Amino acid sequence: MKILIHIPIEDYENFVQRCDSTRPEYETLKNGVIKREGKKRVAVEILCTVEDAKMLLQLASQIYPLAAQHVIESISLAQAQSIERRV
Repeated sequence: MKILIHIPIEDYENFVQRCDSTRPEYETLKNGVIKREGKKRVAVEILCTVEDAKMLLQLASQIYPLAAQHVIESISLAQAQSIERRV
């Protein structure tokens, strides 16, 4: 299952800034797509595996807890949508 993680741009930038570029999570973060409203950058969306999402959550919890909340919300949403499809 793939998860789409949505992180507001400010939290994303702060998370990336605190992340060591040699970590595998850094590559996952940098593969995100910037979402815009007009010319303004508003968020980044990262499509990743469940395993990658869990790694991002663990790292965010350690180095930037504000981003961790967005990862938790995205994982919960993906799980809820998966359950709805089964019903």
